[in-house]
Amino acid sequence: MVRAFLFGGPGKAAQPLEGESEIEEAARRGEGVLWVDLQAPAEDEFEMLSRVFRFHPLSIEDCRTYSELPKVDEFSEYLFVVTHYVACTPDDAACGRLSLGELDIFIGHTFVVTVHTQRAGIVDQCVKRFREHPDMPAMGPDFLVYALLDALVDSFFPLVDRWDDRLDEIEEGLLLGRTRNVLQRLTTIRRNILRARKSVAPTRDVVGSLARRDVAFISEQAAWYFRDVSDHLLRVHGMLDSARDAVASLFELYLSISSHRANLVMQRLTIVATIFLPLTFIAGVYGMNFRYMPELEWRYGYLMVWIVMLLVGGGFLVYFKRRGWF
Repeated sequence: MVRAFLFGGPGKAAQPLEGESEIEEAARRGEGVLWVDLQAPAEDEFEMLSRVFRFHPLSIEDCRTYSELPKVDEFSEYLFVVTHYVACTPDDAACGRLSLGELDIFIGHTFVVTVHTQRAGIVDQCVKRFREHPDMPAMGPDFLVYALLDALVDSFFPLVDRWDDRLDEIEEGLLLGRTRNVLQRLTTIRRNILRARKSVAPTRDVVGSLARRDVAFISEQAAWYFRDVSDHLLRVHGMLDSARDAVASLFELYLSISSHRANLVMQRLTIVATIFLPLTFIAGVYGMNFRYMPELEWRYGYLMVWIVMLLVGGGFLVYFKRRGWF
């Protein structure tokens, strides 16, 4: 699906464009700021990137496949930026279904082209925002990219907050003795945190290069806005580090509680074994070989012994289960 808008200037409404011919004409004239968004593009739409904008084949190939690390590549006619965004709700991520989508951005002197293989909520938000307030993208392509990156970075904050809430719940449960599935939940959260951190860390370098104007196509005015995005990324990175440390602390707490509970169980079992040890010794010495044992002549004595043994064994199992010893 292709969406295209032409932002003509302050006070002018965003002009939607239909079809490749209108997009090519707007790109050729170079008047205003052209934004083309490709969502799950088909093969002919990928070819439009080459026909209309003449992007390098390597950049187009990067759009076709998922890139593990965000990056920025500088070409003579455009910048190519690869970023990641949160493609799931915070609740889904907290339950172990963290999904990161890739947003590829081409920045030129008069255009911005975004490519993503799945629906991106941050792009939809920016489309709505820019159509209602076209002044910001009309200030230049770099301001449009700033708004996209700002929404992308802000999408990480609810995610980290949800992980913090989940970790608080796990800690409270551990202190109350609820250890069921704790190890699995902590492992899932830690894996998601590491994956998010793996994306945020290189994104910080990408935004930093834009804020420092190490690459072309970024104006001095827009650089200040990218510095604000860089500050947000630093906050996200710090929050992820804190959450990672909290997970490590909860692992230690879980292991300490498990070790303490195991010691208590061994202490109780040792008491039980100590009680039965002399009884077993006496029974072993005499062998229960007494002349007067009424049960030996009872027809159901053997069956009764089995019933008693099963009841005693089952009773111990129920008791241990209720005590949470296994």
